[in-house]
Amino acid sequence: MNRISSSTISFICCASVAFILIIIFGESAIGIPLAVGVLTSSVFLKDTVDWARARLDSFDPGAILGLAGLMYFLISPVSQVSWDFWPYLPALTNDSSWISFWSVLNLFGALTYKFFSRVKIKRNSPTYVTPATFNHKRFIFLSLALLAICAICQLYIYASFGGILGFIATFTARQAAGIEDEDPFAGMGMLMLVAESFKFLIAMFVIYCIKDKKWAKSNYCFAMIMTGLLITFILFGGLRGSRSSTLFSLVFAAGMYHFWIRKLPVKMLLVGVAFSLAFATSYYWYKIAGADGLSAIVDTSARQSFHSSRQNVDQYLVVRDLGRMDMQTLALKKIVSGEQPLSFGRTYLVSIISSIPKSILPYIPDQITKEKTELIHGRGSYQRGEARQTTLVLGQFGESLVNFGIPGIFIFYAALGLFVGKIRSLIKHLPDRDIRLLLIPVTCLIPLLMIGTDMNVLLMQLVRYLTIPLILITLCLKIRKNNNASSSISLPAPLGHVG
Repeated sequence: MNRISSSTISFICCASVAFILIIIFGESAIGIPLAVGVLTSSVFLKDTVDWARARLDSFDPGAILGLAGLMYFLISPVSQVSWDFWPYLPALTNDSSWISFWSVLNLFGALTYKFFSRVKIKRNSPTYVTPATFNHKRFIFLSLALLAICAICQLYIYASFGGILGFIATFTARQAAGIEDEDPFAGMGMLMLVAESFKFLIAMFVIYCIKDKKWAKSNYCFAMIMTGLLITFILFGGLRGSRSSTLFSLVFAAGMYHFWIRKLPVKMLLVGVAFSLAFATSYYWYKIAGADGLSAIVDTSARQSFHSSRQNVDQYLVVRDLGRMDMQTLALKKIVSGEQPLSFGRTYLVSIISSIPKSILPYIPDQITKEKTELIHGRGSYQRGEARQTTLVLGQFGESLVNFGIPGIFIFYAALGLFVGKIRSLIKHLPDRDIRLLLIPVTCLIPLLMIGTDMNVLLMQLVRYLTIPLILITLCLKIRKNNNASSSISLPAPLGHVG
């Protein structure tokens, strides 16, 4: 097996998946999206194969992207075409040529990504820059203080709605009313940002405190930590229906454990992937209907009371949660045909502004919702504050297309490749027990967010996850020439080298 190249294994795996799709869907699966999808997903999956062969770090961002690519570029688009399932969108049943064009662009995009992920950025600076001194006592004190502040904010939020049960009831009523009604959580953005920072901080604090304990390396301890953190993450943000926030936080915690306590084997991470899919599928019903949706997890008949396009959770999960082909193809059709004008970076500028909580900046210009609504309903159809809006996601393929046309797609894939290469370099060169390694798991999921989310969501996620942890680490790190501080741990900081 070791004599077979990872590229060959990747192609065989993707071709096998394509064969299974043909068996499931018959002739409806056969076409250019299937053939090109095999090639595209093979390019991405190669890193996953190298990961499975222990040639890449367990938290390599390219490996995670490879698993997602198999869904995004092969399984999801072929399944959607075969099902003829287009929830909330005008059907693309007769637009096979545009779907094929979308597939081909992603193939060349994948090759662009692969090329730029291998680019070596050479610098004249030495491998190690001035050592970074980490203040242990300050970290403990500030962590406890910040955790207390975050907990107080979360308690205040629950108290504002009559406790946890009252909060769940409010969320349930909000989901039943729909987006056209006033949001009961409006104006609490800053409070929620601070409160939800508790997740990252508590994971960082726990990992740091148990780093030298022998029992911390056992599988039992790891399972107990992850279970306890999962419950905590649900209480701090998860009850607002955010599956991604809960799952990503759990991934971040596992990554901290991996980089600071012991390397997690691939098989354990695969169990984590399986759990993530099960959680995403189950928690989906709470996300769309609050407490009323919990019965739909085990009772399929209960799903009939929800929107018809969401009655088949499996189809919706594959098509909408794990795929972006439909919205991106619609955007491609409208942009290339001239029906939709280019935005020339407007959505990116607004995304930066929208990452600021409304309590600080009350007025935010129209976000990418404007472009997405007009893609679906026609130019000029968007009216700020009206119910006729869409929350469907374009991903960065679609958003770069909407802003800069087809050249924007390749700019996006080039940026994606450069980012993955940079993170690999940091994983390789940061020393063991460098405090900055605790931030690496967040960056490992940024490529996945780039593929699957709009920029406003990506930036808001980063602000939520990184703002307070970055402040904490910045306050505890100091670049010094003298490493003799009694209460400090001296850490070499290879941030000046890439390659």
